[in-house]
Amino acid sequence: MGNVRRPELAAYSIEVGAKVSARPPSPLSGQPYVNKGMGNCEASYREQKVRYVAKRAQQLGLQVVKLN
Repeated sequence: MGNVRRPELAAYSIEVGAKVSARPPSPLSGQPYVNKGMGNCEASYREQKVRYVAKRAQQLGLQVVKLN
């Protein structure tokens, strides 16, 4: 029965794909997309890593010191 139903499933998946792609690209619905830039992403990534390292150091009984 596998080969018999495949064309039916293919046609169904095409219809579902067309409906899904017709939806708005963003759940913000009406708000414009703002590109904050790569610098913002790198800064938040760096802050996240610093928090992780500080937390891990505290678990090990160490202390993180900021260097300039």
